Amino acid sequence: METYNRVRQLANEHRLSIAEVERRANLAPQTIGNWRRVKPSGEALGKVATVFNTTVDYLLGRTDNRMAIESAKRVDIDNPLVAISFEGHTLTDRQRSDLSVYIKTMLETNYW
Repeated sequence: METYNRVRQLANEHRLSIAEVERRANLAPQTIGNWRRVKPSGEALGKVATVFNTTVDYLLGRTDNRMAIESAKRVDIDNPLVAISFEGHTLTDRQRSDLSVYIKTMLETNYW
């Protein structure tokens, strides 16, 4: 039940329905709802953790630290659930889009 409650809380904070979380995690409908009665699979937990950029340990209630591995520097800038900031200022959707186009152009031209 704690896992379901944590997923529900994260979904509410991100203004997502449970159905939308399931869709983004490529889970069958009612999968997360069933977690109120049955233990979730490790694979399903991993998918949901990825959607929220958190850890399975957080979802299971083993830690209150929501952050994914802090030493990891990978981030998917196209994931709208990931806040991107520069020098303390959060990028707008337009700035995020422009940054994405810039990086794609740099990669396509082998600039770096």
